[in-house]
Amino acid sequence: MDPSDGTRPPDDTCSPDGAVVIGGRYRLVRELGRGGMGRVWEAVDGVLRRPVAVKEVLPPEGLDPAERRRLMARAVREARAAALLEHESIVVVHDVLVEGDRPWIVMELVEGVTLREAAPLPPAEAARVGVAVLGALRAAHAAGVLHRDVTPGNIMLASGPGPAGRGGRVVLTDFGIAVMAGDTALTRTGTVIGSPGYIAPERLDGGTVDGRSDLFSLGAALYAAVEGRGPFARSSDAAALAATLTEAPPRPRSAGPLRPVLAALLRKDPAARPDPAEVLRALRRVAGGRARTGLSAARLRGRLLPELAWLTAMAVAAALFLLPDAVTGPRGAGAYRAGLALCPLEAGPHVFDAVEADASGVRVCRALTGVYSLRWFQGYRREHGSPAALRFSSAGAAHRWLRFLSGFDLDGERPYPYTYRVFTRSLPPGIELRARRPRPLDGIADEAFIREVRTGTGGSVDLMEVTFRDSNVVLSVRAQPYGDPAATVRAALIVVAELVVAHLRGRAR
Repeated sequence: MDPSDGTRPPDDTCSPDGAVVIGGRYRLVRELGRGGMGRVWEAVDGVLRRPVAVKEVLPPEGLDPAERRRLMARAVREARAAALLEHESIVVVHDVLVEGDRPWIVMELVEGVTLREAAPLPPAEAARVGVAVLGALRAAHAAGVLHRDVTPGNIMLASGPGPAGRGGRVVLTDFGIAVMAGDTALTRTGTVIGSPGYIAPERLDGGTVDGRSDLFSLGAALYAAVEGRGPFARSSDAAALAATLTEAPPRPRSAGPLRPVLAALLRKDPAARPDPAEVLRALRRVAGGRARTGLSAARLRGRLLPELAWLTAMAVAAALFLLPDAVTGPRGAGAYRAGLALCPLEAGPHVFDAVEADASGVRVCRALTGVYSLRWFQGYRREHGSPAALRFSSAGAAHRWLRFLSGFDLDGERPYPYTYRVFTRSLPPGIELRARRPRPLDGIADEAFIREVRTGTGGSVDLMEVTFRDSNVVLSVRAQPYGDPAATVRAALIVVAELVVAHLRGRAR
């Protein structure tokens, strides 16, 4: 461990040979790996004379003291949750201690490779891994513990008789973001923690989270095991999150008989995912070399023959976002024709002019008063669209884009709900801006939602926006009132949105 390369922890306690010793007994030997929540070391227990793995929990930069304390409490909870679990495929936790102002988790040392390193695997071997991980998850769920970060990097394949650990023990590691039933939530408010591309959709859009969310993550991990990349792998974390919410995973090419299992696990709607016992039976069939998985039997929801199961599994997501316009959502070619120009636009006393593009590529038409702006998405490509436009080809296409916007904030490049902090020269240090989850809004155009950003927990409004669809057009009207009461801003903004819709409908006649 060379301290010059930044890999060595603070050497508050050293052995006579200069090695770092944690807790007076665990001598660090070498770094095994690192991730977003810390790094793992190979170490030697000086008391029991055995090799162990020690996880050093490293808090993200910029945390205030209160957040650091919460993070430490969560790490202690990780050890407590994992120590309660007994299963051959769950890593054994030996000890937990706090040293150097951060927690250290001492675990059994598993010699082998991660599933990420071993991929791609044959379908039968991936199914064997799935059987072991599913067994670990069922044991955890029975104890009231959710893992919430089932990824190829958190699945260890111990050295076995075959190449890359094939045929050996499978171990699920890192319960660092686990939630124990009845325990106090210790994650930061509104923050979705996990690995983008493997987080279940219901965790991203604020739905009910239970053991079925871990099943979705397992499906994504097994998809990566056979394909070599995750089903929602994209060029950025924001794009991966958006794809998880809105896109069907590509049909796997190498999954073979495992394909219907992946399809069932990756259903967007948690209620449509199969029962763990059914998944276990199907995985065992694939692992045993039997072609049929059993997921096409009459006991699963929406079952078809195995060769059609992939299409069936995507039905929920397709019903919202993916099928042709004539099949999903509102139907019709749309009232607004080609050549529609938005600005200049007069909405009662508000005159919108001066078209420009903001930092996200969203087109903006600002009112002369400076308080309101009219926004649309003409030419917007970035990570989220293909492209979106002022005028969509149909009402159905516009409907799907509005659904996406109601779950994903383009400005912040992240899904709702979330809490974020912004420090600017116009705000005293420490002032917090809170963005609230968008809410449906009736009475404006064909469908609409409203979102707001407030200063502090219940403070004045910094930003409020109404996003609406009228036939095949999607627009938003935004107000930045700089501190007016929320009720006043909301009432005024709704009036402006209604005036904009009336003006547009007048043009469409």
